[in-house]
Amino acid sequence: MFSIYCASKWAVEGFTEAISNEVKPEWNINFTCIEPGGFRTDWAGRSMSFADQRHPAYDHIDAKKFMRERNGTQAGDPIKGAKAMYELAIMKEPPLRVVIGSDAYKAILGKLKLMGRITSMRRSVTLRMWMDIRLLRKMVMRCT
Repeated sequence: MFSIYCASKWAVEGFTEAISNEVKPEWNINFTCIEPGGFRTDWAGRSMSFADQRHPAYDHIDAKKFMRERNGTQAGDPIKGAKAMYELAIMKEPPLRVVIGSDAYKAILGKLKLMGRITSMRRSVTLRMWMDIRLLRKMVMRCT
């Protein structure tokens, strides 16, 4: 199930962003959330295991086949990725977020574009949520 994997990545991303705003600046602790694409390692090969039986709710998804077909074709060079991560680790002031890999870059730009469209489409709903202070005052006056 990719949903569990993706949810755990989002959790780490959210935690990293939140804690970066909480730690005292004078402690000089920096946080970086690295968002990598696929790297040509054995992650999608022998290292990945799958349950012997699939739950019927997921029988339309063949994750094992998908990952086996992807294995060995990932765009990222693991040596270059490791060097980039090392360079980030030794930076005096590293960025909070870094995308590593052309596939990750493309995916994130696509996600940002989609979120921009969704947000724009729902702009009127979003902006209607402001409480009208005059209405609030009338409601308070009626209750007192």
